[in-house]
Amino acid sequence: INTFKFANATSQNPVSMTLENADMSSLDGWEILNTGSKGFHINSSNNHNYNALGSNPFMEAYNGGGITCPNYARQTFKEMPVGKYVFSADVIAQRGTAGCSGIELFANDNSTPCSSTQSNYSTRYSVELNLTESSDITVGLRVLAESNATWVGWDNAELKYYGDGSHDDDPVRLNV
Repeated sequence: INTFKFANATSQNPVSMTLENADMSSLDGWEILNTGSKGFHINSSNNHNYNALGSNPFMEAYNGGGITCPNYARQTFKEMPVGKYVFSADVIAQRGTAGCSGIELFANDNSTPCSSTQSNYSTRYSVELNLTESSDITVGLRVLAESNATWVGWDNAELKYYGDGSHDDDPVRLNV
């Protein structure tokens, strides 16, 4: 971890963490529970534009009869410093052409439900995590056991560190 960057992170100057394959060009770096026929895979042959997901590639699980439940795609960062983190991604989560239940973007035990309000259109979701002591952070997308989703796609994952709050009013660190 770059100690200098973390020590100088603020709410105005967050540090972007490096997620392996955040652009979903492959499954490398992602720990995935199920990659079978109804599980997560990379869609690299799509010819539609799904808003921020773009055309391809993106990670998805699709099956008209329902996707594999439970499931997850996640990455873990070891011994992260105290402070505020925000994990975000562009997500489509639906049952047929309507919204669904049981899809979450998560950071450790915190989560944000994801359900498309417009068919085949991605939305940017985020989840905040505040560490009060140094510990591991696991971020990703999960399909809960009770999910009724038939399709979930996601792309452009991002994890940012906003510091511990101690420098948020410092004009030097804020580049004022």
